[in-house]
Amino acid sequence: VLAVAFESSLPELVGTTGNFSASRLPLVALGALFILGAVLSTRRYALTRDVLLGYVAFAQIALAFVIFALVFGGKRYDLWFYLSRLWLGGGFLVLLFGLLADYSGLIERERDETRQVQARAAELENGERRTREILESIDDGFFSITHDWRLTYVNQRAASVIGASPAELVGQNLWEKF
Repeated sequence: VLAVAFESSLPELVGTTGNFSASRLPLVALGALFILGAVLSTRRYALTRDVLLGYVAFAQIALAFVIFALVFGGKRYDLWFYLSRLWLGGGFLVLLFGLLADYSGLIERERDETRQVQARAAELENGERRTREILESIDDGFFSITHDWRLTYVNQRAASVIGASPAELVGQNLWEKF
């Protein structure tokens, strides 16, 4: 993108003869940084198998190629000039499509996890409903309490013995109420 934006400055960067000059040393250093970044991204990819790092490494290699093509290769509008633009565009396309593929994979994983959570919530809800049905069907009064004596469940039979509704009793402290 920068090579296209500063195309009018290319003759100063490349020179008319294509010979190396000291004024191009910052570009060489920048290209070396891109190559170092590509090597580090590739090594990290080999360790973690994170495909995003592979895409980033490819884009960094493309940028380094374009910089070195500008510094060492060439003349304006020669074969290297056009190849560097194709390589740069290709590198960014690989990075873009890699990011999109990774993003769509992430969305699919999130959907799968959401379905699993919803299925587990439905199982828990069904189990709670069955437990309530069983506790309501017994003839004896039944209640459950927490460690600090708060009522968490009172079946209809226990509530009728006490003379209150289950909704009035749940949440009350057993010792304070009675």
